[in-house]
Amino acid sequence: MVAAALILGACSTKDPVAGEIACQRRMVEIPAAPDVSPQAHPGPGLPAAFETMSRRYAAIDLDGCTEDQRTRIPDMARLTHEIARLAGRLPRPGAADQTVPVSPISVQFVAALKEFEKRRQTMQRDLDQMEAVRLR
Repeated sequence: MVAAALILGACSTKDPVAGEIACQRRMVEIPAAPDVSPQAHPGPGLPAAFETMSRRYAAIDLDGCTEDQRTRIPDMARLTHEIARLAGRLPRPGAADQTVPVSPISVQFVAALKEFEKRRQTMQRDLDQMEAVRLR
């Protein structure tokens, strides 16, 4: 899949639609990478996973990206950085039941995580639509 993104990215100067699709694919692949997946970093690794995503969004190759994509990429970098910050400040689970106490930080964290998931799903849906139109 990464090779396909590189090929599409290389074509972006000749084919703006291919460049847009390649950019969208790069955006979608960041949270899907196994080394940054929140599921791969339970507990204390969660802030590191989201900070890695944030750095990758900040450093993403913008070749072929539309203005809308160029706006959404730094938004994702900020959101994932904020999630990393909040995750690092979450109260530790109680020893007896391993539940995280409800706190203002945990409420903010859950809200930011929901926003991230909503945006991630939208990016994936947009990519699927782009590719479907491209195949017609």
